[in-house]
Amino acid sequence: MNRHLKDFYKVWRGVFVVAVLVVQVTQCLGQSESIIKTTHVAGSVYMLEGRGGNIGVSVGEDGILIVDNQFADLAPEIEAALADLSKGELKFVLNTHWHGDHTGGNAHFGQEATIVAHDNVRERLENK
Repeated sequence: MNRHLKDFYKVWRGVFVVAVLVVQVTQCLGQSESIIKTTHVAGSVYMLEGRGGNIGVSVGEDGILIVDNQFADLAPEIEAALADLSKGELKFVLNTHWHGDHTGGNAHFGQEATIVAHDNVRERLENK
């Protein structure tokens, strides 16, 4: 089995939990300033807030998974926030949908991590 696929299956268990928690926390907290703010949700799950949709973060011994990645110009701030949470390598980016405040950092983060999304997300991004 492909190493990336094997890593993906390890991380996938927490993806649904992270996605549900991000939605719930987002509804409770709303949006913040353009500076990235980190909130501990539970265990090894965090939420990063910025200018767009929030970012779910799952940190583990096998690496980091993020759910969405906001706008491209925030990538350095997001990287700094991730480095504060873990010295592990970013392994996966899960795009929930195609809007720029959820996928704007794909070009940056896709250089080091595998991007996972529904086929329709990719199709919409290609036809933007």
